Amino acid sequence: MIILPAISEHIRVAPALFDGSYTKDATRSIPDNGTSDFWNAWYADMHQAITFHDPVKNFLEHINPFFGYFGERIHPERKSPYAFHSGVDIAGKNKTSVYAMLPGILEYSGYGLVNGKYIMLSHPHIITQDGYVLHTLYIHLSHMRFAFSAYQKMLREISLHTYPRISVPAGAELGGMGKTGASSYPEEYTHVHIQCELRNKEGHIVFLDPLRILTGKEYRNLTADTQHPEDFQDIYHTHRDRIHEHKLEAIWDMPAS
Repeated sequence: MIILPAISEHIRVAPALFDGSYTKDATRSIPDNGTSDFWNAWYADMHQAITFHDPVKNFLEHINPFFGYFGERIHPERKSPYAFHSGVDIAGKNKTSVYAMLPGILEYSGYGLVNGKYIMLSHPHIITQDGYVLHTLYIHLSHMRFAFSAYQKMLREISLHTYPRISVPAGAELGGMGKTGASSYPEEYTHVHIQCELRNKEGHIVFLDPLRILTGKEYRNLTADTQHPEDFQDIYHTHRDRIHEHKLEAIWDMPAS
């Protein structure tokens, strides 16, 4: 059991997320930048205390630096500034293997209109002093290798999602990268969205930066401070080779929706 410091006094309501609407939700939070010293120490402690399996081989090489990191960015589809990104996007070929970062319990395996095919694992051995449990989500998958049978789904409904418990070992192949759900990228862009969350029994969710957990380092989107259309175009002219490398040219060609 790994017990991390309490976080309730160091979070704030998350900016609006794309989940079919752009309204803020008081049950969703992010680390408060005003308590950065606390979070620097918190992430450092977590990174040192826990051994993680890479969710994708050489994953850092496949995260685009324009929109793929946790935090603020220009929205790739709407071109709106300061759009909050709740995880990291790792790109690759269709069906590229995606692995469990930690040993955990299967909480969900199915389809959502926004997330597409996705898997959520809970990690009850990692908990904060105020009762938040770490969860990891693997979103926009092409296929899933872990799932509940129809009978198991019925049992979970009866047991309020406590039985049966399907254990997933660290490094287990969960599925493959895909294009399912409502991605903000061009149609041909294949990726997996990795999300790390702290959840409590009251349904409160705190979004964490997956890369600070995995690497101990903080990464920031190159579009984080971009406000105006001309600045967005300047990014294309300055970073044309990197945009081509990550196959993102179509974003600069697409009109804002």
